[in-house]
Amino acid sequence: MVTEQEGTRMFGQKEVQKSRNRELVELFDSGFGIHHAGMLRADRSLTERLFSDGLLKVLVCTATLAWGVNLPAHTVVIKGTQLYDPKAGGWRELGMLDVMQIFGRAGRPQFDKSGEGIIITTHDRLAYYLRLLTNQLPIESQWTSFVIFPNPNLLIEIRVT
Repeated sequence: MVTEQEGTRMFGQKEVQKSRNRELVELFDSGFGIHHAGMLRADRSLTERLFSDGLLKVLVCTATLAWGVNLPAHTVVIKGTQLYDPKAGGWRELGMLDVMQIFGRAGRPQFDKSGEGIIITTHDRLAYYLRLLTNQLPIESQWTSFVIFPNPNLLIEIRVT
């Protein structure tokens, strides 16, 4: 008799074997998955489904996954806080909104009782991220630098909920 969990695992294994992505196939048996923009859409969707079903215990992915896909996790690790910014032509620090969005995947109330966020950064940036995460450093908006105000007396109210 095959349990539901075993059946799900067997189905997942069969789906993974169809993929031409050798890394995805090799990592599946260990409960690991990968997710990045360089993968075929079908492989990304498969990886998301396998992680949601609990068949992948660890998902290694780029930060873009945190913005576009609702995949909750118990623990989220940000390994490295520098991103390449092609517009600036160099490296920049991961912004606070990005950090909060990524950490927001950990411990979703409808899926888990608690969550953990781990950030790995250089020693010289550690104090900066600690202040940001403990609300000791204000988050400054750059929004006004992108907006042209036709009326200098215009009052704008933004509500964050």
